[in-house]
Amino acid sequence: MVLHLSDIDYDIDINDELYHKCLECLFSDGFVEKDQSELQLKLELTLELQTIYMAKSEEDSDLHSYKDYEEKYGKEDFVKAADNYLKSRVLDFKDKYVELAKNTIEKYIREKEIYNPSDSELTDEMRSTRAGAFVSIHKNGALRGCIGTIAPTCINVAEEIISNAIAASTRDPRFPAIVADELDSLEINVDVLTTPEPISSPDELDVKRYGVIVEKGMKRGLLLPDLDGVDTVEYQIAIAKQKAGIDVADIDVKLSRFEVIRHV
Repeated sequence: MVLHLSDIDYDIDINDELYHKCLECLFSDGFVEKDQSELQLKLELTLELQTIYMAKSEEDSDLHSYKDYEEKYGKEDFVKAADNYLKSRVLDFKDKYVELAKNTIEKYIREKEIYNPSDSELTDEMRSTRAGAFVSIHKNGALRGCIGTIAPTCINVAEEIISNAIAASTRDPRFPAIVADELDSLEINVDVLTTPEPISSPDELDVKRYGVIVEKGMKRGLLLPDLDGVDTVEYQIAIAKQKAGIDVADIDVKLSRFEVIRHV
């Protein structure tokens, strides 16, 4: 979910120009928060601003609020301090799965080198979990690349994302490789897959909840869940068949379903 400043009702008057500008440092491009409620997020952002003037209040006992900071040091100084501080913390609010894919793509496209994330960029789950993962790239709302793995092929999901991010940006046969001039226009999503389970009937599918795998002999096609324009199970299966090179009318196929944790 992408949140913007106007989506949240803050305790401090939203029309306050200074507070608005400070918060816009975080919301200027829109960012994603996955685990926090809006109330928690509001608290976090308010505490970030408090930290800025509290750092000064240790030296200046007359500073009791950001208003005091503004009056003593000037609005420009406070906005600059808030801007620098909030931007330094923005990664804490971003989805680390998406950030890893984004950094990998940028590193590989610009330098042809594989990205090596620091420990702080990965969660414990990213280091310890093995899972299939898909990296999807969109540009101006249109698909620009999507490559993934149904089952894990790497030591952990972080390595899985790195591998598939490079593949999605350079080796999707439907598109030319991404070039550096496009990087600022890309939207990147990461889907981490659960273990697929066989099903006996399309009745066990739900296009919003489950992705589908269709198999016949050596042919296999997959479609992720909850995709724009895919509103029926029949259409979901048909697309998966087409991707696998299976006749859409062929009903003698094996079906499996899976769920995803979507990082946007």
